[in-house]
Amino acid sequence: MSMSLYSLPEVYHSSWIEMKANVTMRYEVDHDNKLATLYFGHRDDYVITLGRDNLAQLVDLGSAARQELASRVTED
Repeated sequence: MSMSLYSLPEVYHSSWIEMKANVTMRYEVDHDNKLATLYFGHRDDYVITLGRDNLAQLVDLGSAARQELASRVTED
């Protein structure tokens, strides 16, 4: 069952997703409509479709988060 947690004109959010390190991922590009679709999970369980600008923002956001995680020294 999926419930809408909130809805805004720009964003519709229907679930929370956490991924383990070994999750299957793939993508498809629709050149005519300038869209990229990202698929997550063995059976494409979760899907996100983004335009070029939103994809660039997502990549930049992920890159910044990755860089911050790499810059932290763990204290074990």
